Formats: sequence, C-alpha cells, structure tokens
Amino acid sequence: MSQVEAALPNLAAILEAGWGTTPKVVRTVHARWFTGKVLARCDADDGSWCLAGSPAADGRRVATSANFHARLQEAGCRVLPTIRATRAGEFLHQDDTRVWTLTSWEEGAPEHEHAIWTGSMLEQLGRAVGELHRLGWRVVPEGAVPRCPPTNWAGDWTGFDQWAVRRWDTLMSDSEVTTAPELEPLRRCIAVALDALASLGTPRIRNLTIAHDDLWTEHVLFSQDGRLVAIIDLDGLDAGDGHGDLSALLSDFANLEPDLCAHVVRGYRSEIDISSEDLVAARATTIRHHALVLMERIRLWQDRPDRRADLIPPTRCWQRSIRTAVDLNADSWVSAILNATQL
Repeated sequence: MSQVEAALPNLAAILEAGWGTTPKVVRTVHARWFTGKVLARCDADDGSWCLAGSPAADGRRVATSANFHARLQEAGCRVLPTIRATRAGEFLHQDDTRVWTLTSWEEGAPEHEHAIWTGSMLEQLGRAVGELHRLGWRVVPEGAVPRCPPTNWAGDWTGFDQWAVRRWDTLMSDSEVTTAPELEPLRRCIAVALDALASLGTPRIRNLTIAHDDLWTEHVLFSQDGRLVAIIDLDGLDAGDGHGDLSALLSDFANLEPDLCAHVVRGYRSEIDISSEDLVAARATTIRHHALVLMERIRLWQDRPDRRADLIPPTRCWQRSIRTAVDLNADSWVSAILNATQL
C-alpha cells in the first residue's frame, strides 16, 4: 500500500456524504504521489462511477473544470464521461483535505504503444477534440482570457522564452543537476529546445474555447476494437485557444509524422477549421511545452530524492518529440500534412 493509499479516508463514506450513493464495491485505481490525486472505481446499484479526489489546494481549479465539464455535457459533447452533481446540487464535494468529483466509469483502456495507433483511432481522436473545441466556443464566458501558468509568463506563451532561460539557469546552478548521469539526456534535450526558441515565434490567440490542456495517451480510452470511448482526467478544463490540445495530438499521439498527423487534422476539420498557421503554432507549442515538462521533472528530481527512479523513464516520449519538432522543416511538414489530408 502506498503512502497516499494509507492516508485515504473511507471512500464509501465520501460517496455517501457527497452523492447519497452506497457503493457495493470501491476499488482504488490510482493513488498518485506525483499530484496527490486519488482515483477509485465505485460500483453501486445505479451504475459504476469514478470518484476522483484532488488536494484541497486545487479546489478552485477543479471547481472551474467541473462546471465547464457539466456545461459541455449539456451542450452535447459526447466524448466526455457524465459528471454527477452532489446532493447539494454542486459538482464538487469538499472535505478537510480533498475536493471530490464523481463521473461515470467508462470501460476502455489507454494505448501507450505508438506502433498500435491506427489512422482510424487518430481520426476519431481529432474529431472528438474538434467537437470539444467547437462546443467550447458556446460555453466559454464572455471576456475570458487564457489561464496563465503559475509563473510570470502569459497563457499564450508570451514571455515564456525569457522565463525558460532563467528557470534553466536556476536549475543548472545545482551541481547535482549538472553532473547526475541519469539527467544527461534531459540536459541535452532541453539545450536543443532552448536553442530553437528564438526562431519559433509566438502563436496568435485563436478564438477562445474550452481546452483539455493535459492530453496524452493516459487520458484517452479506447475499446479493444479501436473505438474511442472517452477522454478523461478533465480537471484541467478551462478557457484556452486549443493550441496545446492540437500540439499534443500531433506530437504525443501522431509522433509528428505527416501521414499520421493528416488523420488527426482530417478528424479535427470535420468539426472545426484548422489553418496552416495553426499547424506551425502546434509545432512551436510542442517544443515549448515539452521543454517545460522536462524542466519540471528535473525540479521534482531535486525535491524528491526518494522517488527519482519514477521520474526519468516517462520523459523519453517528450525528449523524442522535442528533437523531432526542432528538426522539422515547418513549411514542408505543414504542406505534407495538408496534401495528405486532401487525398
């Protein structure tokens, strides 16, 4: 049993107090030290549910995402699991340490092996994210702005390049970071990304929508026959321009390969338009975002010496994406995607 699991409250009692449901079986699915988040499957007479608990400090963010989740559901977004209101009519139940949400349990599995991804799977995913963004236009509040990261740079990446250099200089002032052999691949990859920043340009803000903001293979469920079941882990839903979601589809799922990216674009375009400028921006966002993720992993490596073995192996996909994106000829890459899309 992990430290997080050992500290859990009675999950059945949480479900009863918040939603008035008495479960037959409660199974902890994940207890993540990385985020402090807990996920459990709860089987009850009225169905199977996913109970998610986030640290209380994340309450405002989770409340925002839960409200957008419900509004997207009402607008007809078919790929999101159903979110259930508490007995008090809210979408959030809070206790002393966590905030809890309840959504329908979706039977499906993530696919981590890139060789198994098919054009049909990628097109379904592109269509689903396109639908999310199209319907997001309807529910985003008037006057909304992109959510800014907890740093001194804006949500449209303005100021990120300067911040990233300062951040990296701070990390590299630690002699352990500069000498640890296991960090050498990350150090080289981050250096490649920082060298590329000057030529990337800052993406323009498109029409604001509701963005997922944490799309990767763990958060997409498919059935055994390759049917998209659901996009999950929705506690980051917020106002955004969709560049981050699009870049994730093209890099983390389609590996930036033009033929595979064309399937994503074809699906996305069935719901909402996408331009060549959007594709160029997605490449730039891939480089910036993945450099940010790698630097954050190194910061966690500094802070949690007892969990270092958990932090480095999952970064290989982001390292690969950075190098691939930097080496791309953007114009040729975009032309290849658009030509393949028209076939």
